Order: sequence, then C-alpha cells, then structure tokens
Amino acid sequence: MKNFRSLFTPDGDFTNDTFRVELLGGKLDEGYIFNRWGNEIKRFDNDNREWDGKTTSGEPVQDGVYTYILFYTPTNKIRETVHGFVTVIR
Repeated sequence: MKNFRSLFTPDGDFTNDTFRVELLGGKLDEGYIFNRWGNEIKRFDNDNREWDGKTTSGEPVQDGVYTYILFYTPTNKIRETVHGFVTVIR
C-alpha cells in the first residue's frame, strides 16, 4: 500500500482537496472513515477511493481528526488491514 496524505483541506481551492487511497498492486476490498464517536462517515471500495470531506449524506464534516480503516488484498497475498488518522482542515 502506498503512503498517502494524512491531512487535507477540502476548501474548494483545487489544492489538497481530497483524501485518496492509492494501492500499488492489489485490490481495496473495503474501507471506512469514522468520526470521534465511531459513526461511519465514508465508505470506500476498489472503485471509490476518494473522500472529499463530506458525510455520506453530503454534509461537510467539521475540522478535526478522523479514523480510517482499510482492508485490502495485495497481489497474490492474503487480505491485510491498515488503519490510521486523517485530519481535515478547512
């Protein structure tokens, strides 16, 4: 799995506006972003790997730190998990 930004600024200036999951060889099975209360904010799959800082209902999230967890399968390997934090600053 390729490293990706852990901070982004979805403020519409076309610079660093999204959080994107990038894989080099393999498939993203599923992934999630949660708020501090454990509520699911975003769901990822292999065809949808980008977050624009909005909830699933289209509302902008508040500035803050969000948790991500990703389940992926590297080429010719078993399923793996990675998790961490992403910061939103507007």
